[in-house]
Amino acid sequence: FFFVRVAVRKRGIYRSQALIMLVGMLAPWIGNVIYLFQLSPLKAYDWTPLAFTLTVLALEIGFTRYRLVDIAPFAQATIFNAMLDAVLVVNNQDNIVEANPAAERVFGMDEAFLIGRNVVELFPEWSNWTHVTRPRSETSREYRLPDDPEQRVFNLRLENITNRRGQTTGYLTILTNITRNVNAQSMMRLLVAALEAAQNGVLITDQQGMVQWVNPAF
Repeated sequence: FFFVRVAVRKRGIYRSQALIMLVGMLAPWIGNVIYLFQLSPLKAYDWTPLAFTLTVLALEIGFTRYRLVDIAPFAQATIFNAMLDAVLVVNNQDNIVEANPAAERVFGMDEAFLIGRNVVELFPEWSNWTHVTRPRSETSREYRLPDDPEQRVFNLRLENITNRRGQTTGYLTILTNITRNVNAQSMMRLLVAALEAAQNGVLITDQQGMVQWVNPAF
């Protein structure tokens, strides 16, 4: 089933490898059918052992020449686990089915506690978010974890996961820590407010002397 899916969905070298592997795996079945139904001119000869030889050759070519079926899933898993952003994959029943290590650190739970948990326990407003996301495929918002002692601020991005028919089969949730940016913006607004309230005139120019900003006192 896996190789049929790869042969149908992938392109180029992935499809070629999948087809070779499929031929190798189907060869003994075909050889056995030929023997059982006596479809060969050599009625008494069992082609199954010879077909297994073809299987070995196909597997050898698939794994030594292409080396992609065993590499691609590991590469994807490595990227997923190495991401600094917290990622949760949620199915249509609102249950978490996948979580990366960054998500474990954000929520203070290991994978065993996150997988299978209803996402509403983490995000009480989940149903409202998905209602907004469905027609637009993607939405983002600023989010603060409830009762977070670190008072972290995240950019929460929610994307639909769809099948080939365009039907929503789940959701991808990505949390990016933007606490430093938010704090820096707050500090900047505070500084601007202080400058605007100052009694002394303040003038800011660029390197060419062009005026960029002045306060009301100026």
